[in-house]
Amino acid sequence: MIEITAEIRALIDKAAAGVELAGDEYIDPADGLIHCKKCGGQRQTVVPCFGKSGYFMPRCICQCQQEAEEQRKAAEERQRRMERIKRRKAQGLQDR
Repeated sequence: MIEITAEIRALIDKAAAGVELAGDEYIDPADGLIHCKKCGGQRQTVVPCFGKSGYFMPRCICQCQQEAEEQRKAAEERQRRMERIKRRKAQGLQDR
């Protein structure tokens, strides 16, 4: 992680002025970045622009969003498997 200098902090504050936050987000006064209210993880990060001076601050997912996405994918995979089993049973085939 990079050190947040006064220059970066000014850039973050300027960018944060026009940002729309979701209901479960807040701007942490310590670093000026967007954080999750649920887990406290970062939902925004600072990345230096290589080859140019300056930084950009893309959104990222926090730990609770990552876990929710993994659960969603697992449920989707279970659903696909159950549908495949149901089709095979209808065709008289066994699932292996």
